[in-house]
Amino acid sequence: MKIIGITGGIGAGKSAIIEYLSEYYNAIIAKADDIGHFGIKKGEACYEDVVDLLGSDIIDEGGELNRAKMGRIVHADTKKLALLDAIIHPYVKHYIIDMIDKASKAGEQYFFIEAALLLEANYNYLCDETWYIYADSEVRCTRLRESRNYSEDKSRQIMGNQLSSVEFKNRCDFTIDNSGDFSSTIKQIELRMQKL
Repeated sequence: MKIIGITGGIGAGKSAIIEYLSEYYNAIIAKADDIGHFGIKKGEACYEDVVDLLGSDIIDEGGELNRAKMGRIVHADTKKLALLDAIIHPYVKHYIIDMIDKASKAGEQYFFIEAALLLEANYNYLCDETWYIYADSEVRCTRLRESRNYSEDKSRQIMGNQLSSVEFKNRCDFTIDNSGDFSSTIKQIELRMQKL
């Protein structure tokens, strides 16, 4: 089974690429964000530690954690962001390792790990190769405005907390340029998949 890591900055279009791979390659997908969101649900492994770190103000009326409030706190405080990552990433990594084990035993051909922090959290060591999904910052800001209603300032603040495109390119095995038409992205994916 080939294990491929997919990473890139916010708004680069990782999700669209993952959807394509899932549909056309019957690939198993592990989305680190989704797993992390599950891990902070009430009663799950990370919930209490996150409340201890960020305070009970982040708990909503239903007892769940308000991710928007969490985001505002950690994007304004890099120390708290690092501490939050230290709570969530070990949980996510163990969850993904378990998924890989099950997929391998089931005889799956492709397993993709999609994570914005693939390199920072060292998920790349689980992978046979890593792909950097690149899109220029203007395209990313436009996508984030349209999909999440983010202001340009908010988008650029988040981008500023992520690795630079130079770092991503230097540390990944392959770069897919997802700045333009998705048909161009598909051609790049297909060429790479043929080489696996």
